[in-house]
Amino acid sequence: EDEGENEGNVGVADGNSSDEDWDKNGVIEEEEEADGGECSEDMELEDEEKEEKRSSKRKRTDIGGGAKKLKDDRGVEEVSVNKKKKSGFVFGDLSSKPGKPLTNGQEGNPANIVDNVVRSDALERFGDREERKLPFLGKDRRDANRRLLSDPNYDPKTLYLPPQFLKSLTGGQRQWWEFKSKNMDKVLFFKMGKFYELFEMDAHVGVKELNLQYMKGEQPHCGFPEKNFSVNVEKLARKGYRVLVVEQTETPEQMEIRRREEGLKDKVVKREICSVVTKGTLTEGEMLSANPDASYILSVNEGCSVSSDDRQQRVYGVCVVDVATSRIIIGQIKDDMDCSALCCLLSELRPVEIIKPA
Repeated sequence: EDEGENEGNVGVADGNSSDEDWDKNGVIEEEEEADGGECSEDMELEDEEKEEKRSSKRKRTDIGGGAKKLKDDRGVEEVSVNKKKKSGFVFGDLSSKPGKPLTNGQEGNPANIVDNVVRSDALERFGDREERKLPFLGKDRRDANRRLLSDPNYDPKTLYLPPQFLKSLTGGQRQWWEFKSKNMDKVLFFKMGKFYELFEMDAHVGVKELNLQYMKGEQPHCGFPEKNFSVNVEKLARKGYRVLVVEQTETPEQMEIRRREEGLKDKVVKREICSVVTKGTLTEGEMLSANPDASYILSVNEGCSVSSDDRQQRVYGVCVVDVATSRIIIGQIKDDMDCSALCCLLSELRPVEIIKPA
């Protein structure tokens, strides 16, 4: 896990993702530097008498604490909030928190002081651009059916994207937004080559919960190598986040063949949703191996019936699943009006997720 944190913000430094038009707006400006070619020279130019102080701030757990520019051997740059930024398309949402976990459980934790520093730095670094570039995430936010927040049928899981905004995007950016706008309640792990990238509001989750670092530039963006996937997806799931895994499903060579055959101008490799990971659907990870206890998902449906003595009683249909072991329990419970049997079932199984009718 320590190794994963040390390499957690490498970014899209791999050549196996051929989203050629993504970098037009500065999303992967750091690609060449991430290969390490110029990193050692940059480090040599640092002020030697300040190196000792800086080294203590380069730990992954001290995110947001440094105020000076520092580039390490992975090409990751910590940027002062006073530094003049490059121009580029914004990837950020600080006012809305679509990826917020169901249960925080961190109130009163001293570690929140660090989190607050990160949030404060991010607000100053990204907030003004978000207000200008992404106004549709503000108070006038709409769901996919263009319903306002005030509408009782508003669907917070979706987002309406204005046509003029979509026209301003490159192919790679548009692909990301198409996935995200239909899954605003989830954190996207977006595969680019050999790395998983987190953009916009998801990047803030990655920085706060996974101790990743923002990549340089004005848009929120962080990432990690694919070998750290199981560790990071488990961390978020354990904290109550839903993780949407978007995998790259064709190589650049296959994309070129498809373009020629179909006569397309699109230069973005195909990606598809491959899984949705939650606390109840974890099937791999270090913590799962160390703690083999069942993590049940409970689906419950409620009805009412009348007994032979004309007394009303509740009837519950239940399905209990342990995904890791493929164990499934299906049954029906007749209960009193105080739900005594259901309470006993919940106390016995202690499900990590409960699914009920909308």
